[in-house]
Amino acid sequence: MEPTRVPVRSVTVDALLGTSEFVELAGKLGDACTQVMQFRLKPRSDVNYEDARQHVRVARYRAAELTIRIDLPHARETALITAVDPHELGAATARLMS
Repeated sequence: MEPTRVPVRSVTVDALLGTSEFVELAGKLGDACTQVMQFRLKPRSDVNYEDARQHVRVARYRAAELTIRIDLPHARETALITAVDPHELGAATARLMS
């Protein structure tokens, strides 16, 4: 039996990283489409933070104290920044602009 190569559209990896670990990994992501979520509390492995219902997603973000979520698409696409608190969003965008 031989392995078969097939195209893969998306791979999901749950990784809990400290800041220094993330900074080291970020440089290796290259042109990959990436989604980053930062929580104050450790996210629960049994919770779907990508629920299609916006009100459920926001409630789960708040429960885990999401500070910022950044969707980094492929090159030449627009990034999306999400926060449940306007102060967190302002602080994150200020950091990105500096």
